[in-house]
Amino acid sequence: MGSASIPVDLVNPGQVFACLGFLEAADSLCGPAEGGFGWDETPRFDLLAAGAENPVAYVLEFLTGAKVTAVAPDGSNIAPKFGIKNEAGGGDIFPRREPKLDILPARLTDSDGSYIELAYWADDEACGRDNVKFWGGAAGYSGAARTRDLLNAYQSLHGDHRTEAFADPLNVVAPLSNGFRLDWRRDYTTIDLGFSPDKHAGITMIGYPIVELLAAVGLQDARPMRVSRLHYQYAVWAGRLPPMLARAALCSRVGAFPARFFSMFLGEPNRFDRSILFAQEETQAW
Repeated sequence: MGSASIPVDLVNPGQVFACLGFLEAADSLCGPAEGGFGWDETPRFDLLAAGAENPVAYVLEFLTGAKVTAVAPDGSNIAPKFGIKNEAGGGDIFPRREPKLDILPARLTDSDGSYIELAYWADDEACGRDNVKFWGGAAGYSGAARTRDLLNAYQSLHGDHRTEAFADPLNVVAPLSNGFRLDWRRDYTTIDLGFSPDKHAGITMIGYPIVELLAAVGLQDARPMRVSRLHYQYAVWAGRLPPMLARAALCSRVGAFPARFFSMFLGEPNRFDRSILFAQEETQAW
């Protein structure tokens, strides 16, 4: 049983979701895993897994060697786009009534055939879950293409920088053209003064690719609780839990686990997207 502990900002929702993503990925890639938060001094996320000496490093090494494909239902005849190959999903199951290119699940696969999938953005009201999809437009630029861009941003880092990420992965920065809008440190909302970064090709945006990727993994089977279109709530739990219980703890409404509770608020930088503006801690359970 190996363990790792990483710093986390509890009022950054993307970092909290990414911690759950590390737990989900470790459980899938290297054996049974447990994870949870501690905040006696500096807030941290503790992760244990049976099949890796350092489960955080194991997950990051997987990302270093992974490639991205889009997963399409058998017989869907959806043509590949944005330089992302399609592969058959092995059946006609899809989380949405109508499979569309921009929301096809993304599959990350390494040379050993190990893989994890990202598809939280494909859910609709028929699933009974909010898809927490904050991005849109961009000529239908797909979730799989955004996953590829995030993965490329991490893989483009110098080897020493990737190794340094083992100790503090949620603060690793890289030039980043696209993402899922899950980390407010890169995001923006317009202030109607005639300036927008996406209109200036000479400006390189810096983002947090590990946060965005692992947050997407964390949201695969767990969601923050939606209060309104621009207001969500989430919780962080004390002590280690397996993934199934951690998913429930993230949106716990009844204080079933020792926890702290937070609200996150969104803005609308344009007519296609929503953007995390800030989060604040609540004084009591919802």
